[in-house]
Amino acid sequence: MDNQISKAASLNLVGTRICLDFLNTGEWYDPKGPRDYLTDYSELVKWAGHAGILKPEEVNGLVLHSQNFPEEANKVHKTAIKIRSTLLRMFLAFQQKEEPKSTDIEFFNNVLSKAMRRLKLSIEQGKLCWKWQESGLQLDKMITHK
Repeated sequence: MDNQISKAASLNLVGTRICLDFLNTGEWYDPKGPRDYLTDYSELVKWAGHAGILKPEEVNGLVLHSQNFPEEANKVHKTAIKIRSTLLRMFLAFQQKEEPKSTDIEFFNNVLSKAMRRLKLSIEQGKLCWKWQESGLQLDKMITHK
């Protein structure tokens, strides 16, 4: 894994919810113009580790694994950016007391249904609980878990 400092992995996590911190991976209203800190797959993975979505060993493994599958990694990165843009539009709509676009809701529901396929009912210490099915080094792990 490269040892360059990641801006995405050093962003303040102040949104109190991961989805809000995910939206804050860009500066949309900067007078100098918008800035996106999730510039590529590697930055997405490093931010996911920083946010606690991925374990440190998963971050290292996924960054290395992505080098063998650059097209798939790029596709995952583009999907994550589309998810973030969709969330931003939906949140802004609610803030302006408007309904989100049906296409945004439909897209998000499709992403959600794919993620929920990996959520399984389990028994731990004699209690039923929800648990994410382990997926190893799937490049989309950070957008289909949690």
